[in-house]
Amino acid sequence: MKIHFKSLRLQCRQAVEPIDLSSHISVFHGKIGSGKSSIARLIDYCLGGNLEKTPAIKQELIAVALNAIIGENQILLEREVGSNQIQATWSNEKGISGSALVPAKVASETSVWGDNVHNVSDLIFFLANMTPPKVRKSKVKEDSDLIRLSMREFMWYCYLEQNALDSSFFYLGLDEEFARRLKSRDVLRFVLGYYSEELNEFEVALEKVRHERRAKLEAATKIREFLERFELESEGKISDLMQTDTDKLSKLKSVVLPEDHDESYEPHPTDELRSRIRDLGNVLESQEVALKDLVERISEQEALRAELTSAKMKLGRSVAASSLLSGVRFQSCPACGTPVRSSTNMDEHDCYLCHQDSIKDNPHLIGDSDLVNKDLSQRIEELTDSINRHVASKRKLCLKVNRLRKQKSDLDSRLDEMLAEYDSRHLARAKKMERSIATLEERIRSYERLLPMPRAVEDLEKESDSLRAEEERLKREIQNEINKLRGAEANIEQLELDYANALELVGLPGLENGVKVKIDRKTWIPQVLPQGNESIAYGFQDVGSGGMKVLLKVLFALSLHKVAADRGLPMPSFLVIDTPMKNVGKEKNKDLFEGFYRYLYELANSSLAEIQLILIDTLFIGPQDDSVKVCERYMTPDDPENPPLITYYHPG
Repeated sequence: MKIHFKSLRLQCRQAVEPIDLSSHISVFHGKIGSGKSSIARLIDYCLGGNLEKTPAIKQELIAVALNAIIGENQILLEREVGSNQIQATWSNEKGISGSALVPAKVASETSVWGDNVHNVSDLIFFLANMTPPKVRKSKVKEDSDLIRLSMREFMWYCYLEQNALDSSFFYLGLDEEFARRLKSRDVLRFVLGYYSEELNEFEVALEKVRHERRAKLEAATKIREFLERFELESEGKISDLMQTDTDKLSKLKSVVLPEDHDESYEPHPTDELRSRIRDLGNVLESQEVALKDLVERISEQEALRAELTSAKMKLGRSVAASSLLSGVRFQSCPACGTPVRSSTNMDEHDCYLCHQDSIKDNPHLIGDSDLVNKDLSQRIEELTDSINRHVASKRKLCLKVNRLRKQKSDLDSRLDEMLAEYDSRHLARAKKMERSIATLEERIRSYERLLPMPRAVEDLEKESDSLRAEEERLKREIQNEINKLRGAEANIEQLELDYANALELVGLPGLENGVKVKIDRKTWIPQVLPQGNESIAYGFQDVGSGGMKVLLKVLFALSLHKVAADRGLPMPSFLVIDTPMKNVGKEKNKDLFEGFYRYLYELANSSLAEIQLILIDTLFIGPQDDSVKVCERYMTPDDPENPPLITYYHPG
């Protein structure tokens, strides 16, 4: 799985801090508190991991971006501090590009790119042109469900964290990390060949077929149980029941149809009463319409009388005001006190206040007011007389309408009583036969719908049987693939040899006279056998020295990557080691320091030539020649010539 880091860019509050990662081997060394370990954590953070927030990270870092190559794609992974999403942008030489906001860990319910990309782990597998591996959840049950391995599980073997170097061993043997321990072993099984992509595809297909077969069989079983409960388990039984009900229906219809077509007619006792009620209803409706029209006419005349009365009062006030103020001359406006201005263009009959032609526009003010007033009074009296007549007519009409309503109500009640009492023997028999016919017709329709169900159950069972055959075929394919994977045993044996060789070459104490390594095929925990003696074998959990635990873990990771590179096994092509010499003092264990780095450079010049190595340590020991390209950076928290990760940040 080709993954190569190019650079890391830190967006801080006051500056952008670039970090070059393009070299085959990058070594960051220096003093405590300079941010060396944060480089590894930030790489892991861009790949979906967690971020330990040191004071500098917490105070200054805003976002981080990782530029890398995955498969044939150039990709930029950007993630803000505290965010659970990663912005990914990629392209390749074929002109294919894309951009997506992907969850860092928890997969989204819907795909964010394509059909199967739900988080950043899926995106990495997608860009590496690799199907995410799946393994059985239970290693005991053959029909156990499959679970996916994510990039986070592979990272246990590609990023050796400083905090866990001397306390765990890839989660292989810690009881309190049971779930992670199982997945850690699954990664080893997959990488070392106990699991191939073909085997993975066969097991995924087997799970799909097994799930489909179970669903069909369960559906067929439930439908058959339902049919048997009502004795409908076969087409023959359903056809017999349907034929029986069809015969009954024919007999009933043969009895009912002649009576339905009888031309003789007997009048119903309620026919005459119904006719009277209809006639009375028509009369009542016409009277109600007349009453409504009369009410509207009274309302209109009352409104007109009110308007005429108002006009008469306004006329009286206007005449009185004109008479009272006819000889008065205003020097100032009676409303606002503004001096009244005279106009040379004003006619002698115009009002000197408002300048309106009062005499022309108000003829009643010059002598006709009495005539108008008399006309209004006469009109008001006529309207009053008309309203009184209409009100009297309204009272009479209301009495008539109420009487008609009472009469119709009595007739309606009488009709209801007659209908309730009328239930002749013929009508009761007809109703019963109609109910029987409706019941038989509905039952026959139900039988018609149920008729295909036994055949459908048989089809489901046949499909289930065919899927069982397909399931058996896939099991044989899986077994054949497993037989082909006998080379996995050779891979493990090679890992044992390479691991033993690494322990011996580095010069771990007690292994000067030879060493063998044996890896348990169930627990996958390596046992170190000094001089090949099983009686004094020990594993990582038996070592009391913290420095020994660190070297055991680091050398095992290097050996695993070596075997994967030599044999073309599916392993990410990078290894990040944070402090490989943790708990190992250089002054007293100088030979271990030199032995480890000498062995590392030998691997980098041979088996690990295509594997990117990023090391973080307190000290740096360079290669003895120029055959290996190493980019090293010395970091201190307070030296401007060798600045820390965030160059302007100085604690305290």
